[in-house]
Amino acid sequence: MSEAKGMIIKMKKETLKSDKSMVDIYKTIRGDWGELSPVTQIVSSKKAYNRHKENQNVRKQMQAYLF
Repeated sequence: MSEAKGMIIKMKKETLKSDKSMVDIYKTIRGDWGELSPVTQIVSSKKAYNRHKENQNVRKQMQAYLF
C-alpha cells in the first residue's frame, strides 16, 4: 500500500502521466473487497403492499368482466 502512495507522490513531483496509468495506480492503492460484496440487497417482504401486483389483479378482473 505505502509503495503505491509513494509512487503518486513521486508522480506529483515529476509530471502527470496518462489517465490509463493513473487508473492503474489508483487501483493498487484502493485494493479490493475480497470475498465481501459491497452491494447490499434487500429482500422485500411478501406481506408488504405491492402496487404492481394489485394493479395486475384489477386489470385481470376488468378484462374478465368486459369480455
